[in-house]
Amino acid sequence: MWQTALPSYRLEYGLENQPDGKVVVKGTLFQENAPEDWVMPLPLVFKFAGDKVARGTVLAKGPQQPVSVSLPMRPDSVELDPDFWVLRKDFNKETLIRPAHPDECEQSRVRFIPKDER
Repeated sequence: MWQTALPSYRLEYGLENQPDGKVVVKGTLFQENAPEDWVMPLPLVFKFAGDKVARGTVLAKGPQQPVSVSLPMRPDSVELDPDFWVLRKDFNKETLIRPAHPDECEQSRVRFIPKDER
């Protein structure tokens, strides 16, 4: 280990419907309070109807990183590191992930799932 940091992470995104019925999650992953060259893999969890779950990893490189993930269907929720595997400064879930525009939350049916309700 050459350096240490206690960064904060935030994912702002939107859901884009595709002609073939798939959905693309497109947005920006923000990494704050870390050196410019800090790189961190972060788990990303997508939850769908019928208790279906998909998992992936996004790579935070620098202060902002574009994110684009193609999914077979529209997710009910998108969660960045929901189990807090990555040590970070801000453990307030409401600031970790949010739609890019407040009205998209209703349009895209994205919702926050409190830890005690999972």
